[in-house]
Amino acid sequence: MTSSLIVPPALVLIAGGLLLPFVRGAARSTVLLVPPLLALYLIWMLPEGAQLNLPFLGNELTIVKVDKLSRLFALVFAIMSFAGALFALRQSRTLELSAAFVYAGSAIGAVMAGDRRGFAAGRVQR
Repeated sequence: MTSSLIVPPALVLIAGGLLLPFVRGAARSTVLLVPPLLALYLIWMLPEGAQLNLPFLGNELTIVKVDKLSRLFALVFAIMSFAGALFALRQSRTLELSAAFVYAGSAIGAVMAGDRRGFAAGRVQR
């Protein structure tokens, strides 16, 4: 199943991490807690077998491909990013928090990226 309405959950955390250094005051807590929860919701709501493909230099990249294992690891990364944000609510410096969100978003993006040619399974055709 291919859909163009799929929002990559990784982008939510990466955007939250990039936005975090520019937010001060009470809105900072919202920017800390909402992106992991939104990513968790998006991961949970993606249907099994959903894919998001984008053309790139004559090839097709599979940005999001949902299966049971990728959903499990993405959920673990989203839950851990929420727990880390909850733990760091009172931390004054935002550089580490911003880097942690970008890192967690990258991890979710990596586990949800599709492998269309089977590089991981050793089925590379030359």
